[in-house]
Amino acid sequence: MKALQQIAIRRMKAVTVTTLVVVSAVLAGAVLIAACDSGSDRSLEGFAVTPATVGGDVAGAVSGDEASCLEEGMGDSAYQSFRAAPLAESGRDTANVRALYDCLTEENFLIYGVGVTQVWAGGWSAETQSCSIALAREHPEFIYIQIGLEEEATAVHEADVYLLDFYDCLNTDEKIAFTLRTLSGPARMATSDLMGVLASIPESEVSCILDTVGVTREEFPQRMQADDGGEFLTEIVNAAATCISRETTVDIFVADTAKVLGGLSEQSQTCLKAFGLEHYHFLELVAGGEAAARAMPAAQAAEIADDGFRMVKCFNDDELLALQLLMARVLRQP
Repeated sequence: MKALQQIAIRRMKAVTVTTLVVVSAVLAGAVLIAACDSGSDRSLEGFAVTPATVGGDVAGAVSGDEASCLEEGMGDSAYQSFRAAPLAESGRDTANVRALYDCLTEENFLIYGVGVTQVWAGGWSAETQSCSIALAREHPEFIYIQIGLEEEATAVHEADVYLLDFYDCLNTDEKIAFTLRTLSGPARMATSDLMGVLASIPESEVSCILDTVGVTREEFPQRMQADDGGEFLTEIVNAAATCISRETTVDIFVADTAKVLGGLSEQSQTCLKAFGLEHYHFLELVAGGEAAARAMPAAQAAEIADDGFRMVKCFNDDELLALQLLMARVLRQP
C-alpha cells in the first residue's frame, strides 16, 4: 500500500512538472509572438480614410516597428502633430509623406496613398478604392505622383496605360468630379494672361468681345484690375463664347496646355488640335465647369469626360509625366 501511494505521489509530481513545463512553454511562446508581432508586417487592408481620419489612426494600425520608425524619422514634436492632424491635411506636407514612404511597407504606403488621394478628390466608393489599390500594386509610380513623391515617379513608359486604367476605376460621378477638379484650371485669370490671349486671336474676334462688354482696348486693363468679384471676367467669358470661333478656342486650348506643361512637341500639338476640334464638347464641359456638368444628365457628362480624357494619348512620355504631376498638384490643393 505504501508503495502504491509513493507511485501515485510520483505520478502527481510528474504531472505537475509536465504542466509547469507546458505552461512555461506557452507563456514563452506568447512572449515571443508578442515580440514578433510588434515588428511583423500589419497590413492596412480595409483601412478606410475619411476627412476625419488622423495620423494616430494609421500609427495604431501598422506594426510597432513602422510606428516607431515614423516617430524617429519625424521627431517627437512633428510626430505628435502628425498623429493629431487629419491625414488629408498632413499628407500635403512632403516631409510627412517622405517619412511614411520610408517607414511603411510598400503595401501599406500604397493603401495610405490611395486613401488620402480619394479624400482630396472628394471621396470615392469602396469599389473605386479597391480598384485603385489593385492598380497601385501594379503601378506604384502613379500613387507616388499623386501623393507628391515626384522624384520616385521614374517609370513613365506606358504611363498613359495606367492613367487611363485608374480613370476607368471611377464611377460616373467620380469621373466628372475628377475631370473638372484636375483639368478645369483656376477660376480666375491674371490680366496679363488674358491680354496675351487677346493678342493671339483674330482682331475681329477681339473687337467683338470688347464691343459686347462695352469697353475699349485702353480701358480693358483697368476694368480687369478693378474686377475683385470676377463679374467682369464672367462677362468676358460669356462674350468669348459668342465671339470666338471653335478653331480659335482650340488654338487657345493647345497654347495654354503647352504653357502649363512646359512645352509640347509639334506632333503633340497637331494631335491635340485635331482632338480639340473632334471633341469640342469636352472643351465646353471643362470650360463650363460644374455649372456645365449640372446642366446635363450625369451619364452624359461622364460620357463626355470619358471621351475627352483620352486626349492623354496625344502626349509623349515626358509631356504625360508633366500632365500627371500638374493634375496631382491641383488635386492636393485645399
